[in-house]
Amino acid sequence: MSVTTAILVFARPIAQDAARKQLSVHADTNRHALHLLNERVRQTAQQTGFPVLSSTDLIPHSGSFGGQLSEAIQAVFGRGFDQLLVVGNDCPALTAADLTNAATELQAGRVVIGPDNRGGVYLLGLSRTQFEADALRELPWQTNQLHQAICAQFAAHTVLPLRA
Repeated sequence: MSVTTAILVFARPIAQDAARKQLSVHADTNRHALHLLNERVRQTAQQTGFPVLSSTDLIPHSGSFGGQLSEAIQAVFGRGFDQLLVVGNDCPALTAADLTNAATELQAGRVVIGPDNRGGVYLLGLSRTQFEADALRELPWQTNQLHQAICAQFAAHTVLPLRA
């Protein structure tokens, strides 16, 4: 695999995430569960041998979700990477093999999309040349129309859907 591929773990800081996602009625338990999810996806990503970057280290996490994601992707490409796999902290079933396979497809020039069961996505893989900041920023993030909109956005490219 080429070192021009990186993995971006896109997740808000724990305090912000806990304010938006309630996994438990107890605040401390909720923060701890989100911390464990972050660590799980980070450890899984590190098992691939690719560089792993965290959005919390790259951007201030203010503004819209799409704006934050676009800014984080720009920051990674600004560090010299040519391909990027983006995953959130809400995909605990994701494996290092899933990420390695997605990276292989990405390096072959395909856009890689991991659809979830709610119409969103748990993984997005794209190259620097496929990235359009404004278009990505405007997608219907955090809705059940996201997967369909991403497929339409990248219709001019070969798109590989992963398992849901």
